[in-house]
Amino acid sequence: MIQFGKKSERDDEIIAERMNRFVADVADRTYLKRSLAVFLLLNVLLWAGVVLIAIYQSWILIRLFSRDQGKGMVILLGIPFGLGLYITYLFLRMLIPDVEDVDIDSDFMSGYNYSRNSQRRWYVWIGAVVGGVVNVLSIVLVGIYLLRGF
Repeated sequence: MIQFGKKSERDDEIIAERMNRFVADVADRTYLKRSLAVFLLLNVLLWAGVVLIAIYQSWILIRLFSRDQGKGMVILLGIPFGLGLYITYLFLRMLIPDVEDVDIDSDFMSGYNYSRNSQRRWYVWIGAVVGGVVNVLSIVLVGIYLLRGF
């Protein structure tokens, strides 16, 4: 049963506060570069794991893709998706630093400026999702290629 009460409102406020803090942190260039370096390192380690232990991947994939281990499959595919998403988002934030700034002015072109900024924000998030999907697909395809070779 879905309950709309003080607990769900408090949870929504906590999530909104965390997202606002993340957006404010990413606006800082040093934090942005440091986060990008950490996520790139994690992604390189993940790729190294895929390439170096290709022999054991078939055993891992069979175990995780079975019906009993559905959560394992989500985690297995979620990690490279999340890494690709954040890497692409942080990279795009370096290219377009003011994409999350929402200053609604009351001048003549404020509606147009708000619409343009919303489109840019939309394109950044779509690009980030595409980056995550490309990371997952490329890891899966490289893993399949290496498994066929062994």
